[in-house]
Amino acid sequence: MSDAERDRNRAEQVQLYGEPLSDVFARLTSGLGLTQAGLARTIGMSPPMLSQLGSAHRIKIGNPAVLRRLEALQQLLDDVHAGRVRMADVAEQVAAVRESSQSWTTTRVDLPAAPPSREDRDATEAATVRQLLRAVASGSELRQAADLLAGAHPGLADLLRTYGLGTPEEATAHLRRHRELF
Repeated sequence: MSDAERDRNRAEQVQLYGEPLSDVFARLTSGLGLTQAGLARTIGMSPPMLSQLGSAHRIKIGNPAVLRRLEALQQLLDDVHAGRVRMADVAEQVAAVRESSQSWTTTRVDLPAAPPSREDRDATEAATVRQLLRAVASGSELRQAADLLAGAHPGLADLLRTYGLGTPEEATAHLRRHRELF
């Protein structure tokens, strides 16, 4: 495969997932303490397929259950960064993701006994904005857009940097500071 083909495949991954899958895989292995083989096992994919996706020899994750487990790991990492999950509990949470079928079900789901706290809602809302920005643009695109906006529209530039490039804690704190606007 030529470099140009890999570049086109990476560009398609950015369109599909918001960033190249190699970046997603690297962030998850580093942040959750997984090997690439462990990541592959957890999401239900063979290590060679994970490698092909990471190196952009393949573009798309075809199995919806694998994609949902990958999303669950990304949420777990966000929860770790936000302090909602301790690193000591990560292995247990990763095992739960690995064992989940993540399929549609018609069984009853128990709702939480109490509504989420304001802090939890803020963190969830901030995470949603972060995920949306990362779904439509890569980190370098968000950085470039923020740089372009900085002079004329510093508030928008700050928004892109905080939610698109900052930590979950920074995004949550930003949302709390600006809550009165909505």
